[in-house]
Amino acid sequence: MAGVFSLQPLGSARIGKLSGPIMAIWSVIIGVLESGGVVQYPGVLTAIAPRYGLAYLFNHGFKGSLMLGGI
Repeated sequence: MAGVFSLQPLGSARIGKLSGPIMAIWSVIIGVLESGGVVQYPGVLTAIAPRYGLAYLFNHGFKGSLMLGGI
């Protein structure tokens, strides 16, 4: 973390040029490694359906809003 703050005076454009490709490579690696799990268990894709979050919110009231706010 100290490295980011030491580079801050150089400007956000330089930091972006350095960290952008690293984050892109990291995202591709995560996607490739996890694609096997999604193929094996396609049911995990239902987690991105908004209806489950909305159902949780409306069925649990204030507690549900606190939980979803934390997520």
